[in-house]
Amino acid sequence: MKNITKRKIDDFFIILNEKKIYPVFQPIVSLEDGEIAGYEALSRIDDPESSLNTEELFSVAEQLGYLWKLEKTCRKAAVKAAAHKPKDKKLFLNVDSNIILDEDFVSGFTKEYLHAHNLKTKDVVFEITERHGVENIELFQQTMKHYESQGFAIAIDDLGSQYSGLNRINYLNPQYIKIDIALIRNIHNSKSQRSLVSMLVRHCNDMGYTLVAEGIETPQELECLHKLGVHYGQGYYLARPDKNFVELNPDAKKQLAELNQNAKKERKNNKISALSKMGWILDPACQATYAYELFLKYDELSQISIVDAKNHFHGLLMRDAFMNHFQDKRSIPADSPITDWMDESPLTLDANDSLKTAVLQTMTRPTEKCYEPFVILKNDRYHGIGTIHDLLLLLAKKQAIIG
Repeated sequence: MKNITKRKIDDFFIILNEKKIYPVFQPIVSLEDGEIAGYEALSRIDDPESSLNTEELFSVAEQLGYLWKLEKTCRKAAVKAAAHKPKDKKLFLNVDSNIILDEDFVSGFTKEYLHAHNLKTKDVVFEITERHGVENIELFQQTMKHYESQGFAIAIDDLGSQYSGLNRINYLNPQYIKIDIALIRNIHNSKSQRSLVSMLVRHCNDMGYTLVAEGIETPQELECLHKLGVHYGQGYYLARPDKNFVELNPDAKKQLAELNQNAKKERKNNKISALSKMGWILDPACQATYAYELFLKYDELSQISIVDAKNHFHGLLMRDAFMNHFQDKRSIPADSPITDWMDESPLTLDANDSLKTAVLQTMTRPTEKCYEPFVILKNDRYHGIGTIHDLLLLLAKKQAIIG
């Protein structure tokens, strides 16, 4: 065992045996309407003299072989307290991916047990965490299907952290995906982070998943995530964890209302900016080999915007046109910059252009380019990518409303 003093071990057993631990609840908020969708249960130590914080508590439990007992204690306390949660709000519970296979876990989540605390299976979302990789993927998949058949929902926690790779989405097929805080922190200042999150938004929209951004701590992060189309948010700026089931912070609630009102105005005013999505972005100095690796890794990635540090747009790198040039990565000329292979003159539209203008310009392009995405600029700076699919979908919705 590493970095565990006798004091920490003694404090751990005091906390565990005397159940000196209690739950707090942090709201998970819909960024689309500002409503609270649910609450994540988090554990706190009820011992001001303890030498452990919560993170250390779980680390010690794992090293001593008491992780299951600790999680069981935390979960029971959370379920008991959640008997008083607001009606129709989800309860998100953190569960280690390997512990969920334990027989005691199964018996701890019977309908009778939940009913005793005024809960139903449809109220509960298991947030699957991975302190280590899943030991038996096939058994894990079977277990998840069992819980889903009982009415529980599944969330992947901390996507983007050490063990939380994209492959988990494929074998879990979750209802919720929670983005690790590392991808959210200062996202408004990072093209790379915005591009990654934008791709996740598109994937979740295609698959019907709900994307949750964790760790929102500033108005700037909230505004950026709202613009990217992230569905739900969670973090200190929205509301801090509390023993009670609290409402949103007034400043965050007001900002969300304004953001959603502005978004409605854009859609109502028929501006092309309503279709803008950040898309995947690379700097002009990037090597072509890196783009090749990205296209191989992400099947859904159809184009990459080439944008410099000052947000000037340089061109579009289209997947098919680029990949068809090469048999494999080794056939790409050494030190070939990405700019050698981009389309320098794709269709560009101003963010204030009308939807009618967008339709006319996209449909009068050469036939081979008719269904390619278009670039949206604002004040001559890159604003995002628009697609024919989204353009036609928005027009169809407007027609349905008018009709």
